[in-house]
Amino acid sequence: MTGKLEEAIISLAEASSFTPATAQIKTKVHEIVWQNNLDEDSAVPQWLLEFLKQIEQGKQTEWIPYPDSDYSFPDVFEVIAELDEVVPMKYEHKEESIVLTMESLGVEAVIWVESGQYQIRRIQAA
Repeated sequence: MTGKLEEAIISLAEASSFTPATAQIKTKVHEIVWQNNLDEDSAVPQWLLEFLKQIEQGKQTEWIPYPDSDYSFPDVFEVIAELDEVVPMKYEHKEESIVLTMESLGVEAVIWVESGQYQIRRIQAA
């Protein structure tokens, strides 16, 4: 059974690569989610699902806060760090932020870890 996080990541992978996810991609997504203890829907923060959906839709946002309690769960940030294994994107971990650039979707997503908020901005698509 595929959980909400797996579905969201697979959907993002398909949107950003413009092709259906292969069995290999689906297996890798399952491994990433399972290894980071986010295979149960109840363990997945709602903001993370919304974040991924907004990226997929290329939706530009203002800074959106996420609950401070989520900062104490490194599994969420580990999944984000591993997204580039299944989604065509560039991942950068800077001192206080994480930047995900998806040229195919024309978006850059920034998670400001220290202040507990994220923003998605439009960029020139490749």
